Amino acid sequence: MNCLGIRAATKTRRMIACTFIAVACIGVIGCDNSPAKIQALARINGEAITVRHLQAAHLNESGNAADGALLETIIDRQLLQGEALRMQLDRNPNVRMAIEAAQARILADAYLDHKIVQEGKPTQLELDEYFQKHPEQFSQRKIVDLTLLVTGSGDAQLKEAVDSAQSLDDVAAWLEGRNRSYMRNRLSRTSGELPAEILSRLRDADSQRPFTMSDGANILVVEINRISASPLTKEEALPRIERELTERRRQELNRAEVARLRSFAKLEYLNRPTSRIAGKEPLTHEAGHAASEVR
Repeated sequence: MNCLGIRAATKTRRMIACTFIAVACIGVIGCDNSPAKIQALARINGEAITVRHLQAAHLNESGNAADGALLETIIDRQLLQGEALRMQLDRNPNVRMAIEAAQARILADAYLDHKIVQEGKPTQLELDEYFQKHPEQFSQRKIVDLTLLVTGSGDAQLKEAVDSAQSLDDVAAWLEGRNRSYMRNRLSRTSGELPAEILSRLRDADSQRPFTMSDGANILVVEINRISASPLTKEEALPRIERELTERRRQELNRAEVARLRSFAKLEYLNRPTSRIAGKEPLTHEAGHAASEVR
C-alpha cells in the first residue's frame, strides 16, 4: 500500500467460498430462512443453488458482477469442487490446512460482525462531526491529476536535479542521461486520498514544479498537472462516513477483543519462529479484517 492511496482489497477466500457459504452467512446475511432467500435458482446433480448462495458469493467476489454471470460462476465452481471431492483432494494436508485457515478467518469475521451489530450504527452527531473535521474529503474536496516518476533510489544529486527542474520531462531527461531506470505513471486522486506532503503543495503557489517524496523503498518525483473542485454535499458524504466510522470501530473492536481474549487464554509458544520457515515470508498474527479505508 503506497502513500498515494493506491490500495487494493484482494479477496483470498474465493477458492473455498462455496464450501463455507453456510459459515459466512452467520455474521453478514443472518441465514434468513424466508422463502425468498431459499428460492432455488439452479440445481446441479440434485443440489440447489439458492438466492442465499448468490448473496454470499456477491460478498466474496471483487467487483460488481451481474447476478446471471455470478450464478454461472457458482455453477462452474460447484462442478470443480465436486470433482475435487470425488478425487478426495480435501484429504490433502495442504488443502485441509487452507480450508481450516479460511474457516478461522470467516468465523473471526462473523464474530466481529456480530459485535458491531450489537454496538449499533454511528450516531448522527458522530457523522456530522466527521464531516466538519474533514473538509478536504467532502465540502472542499478536489480532484488532483498527477504524473509520477518512480525510481528505485534517491540521493542529493537527484534532489538537486528536481529542485532545478521546470518540469517532469527535465527530471526524466536527467535520469536517462545517467542511465537510471524509472517508471512514469499518470493518475487522478481526490484530496481525501492524498498524503499530507501532496496536500501541502496544493496550497503552494509554486505547486506546478516537480518535487520528491519517499514511498517505501522508492522515490517518487511528483508533478501536479491539474486541480479541480469536486465537493460532496453532506447527504452524499454521510454513507461514506458511516462506512469509514464503522470500519474504524471494527479495527478498534478487533484490537480490544484480541487483547481481552489473550488475557485469559492459555497460550503457549513452542519453538516460536524468529524469522522465516522453509524460505517463506515471516509469520504474522492476523485476526479479523485487514485495515482498509472506505471511500
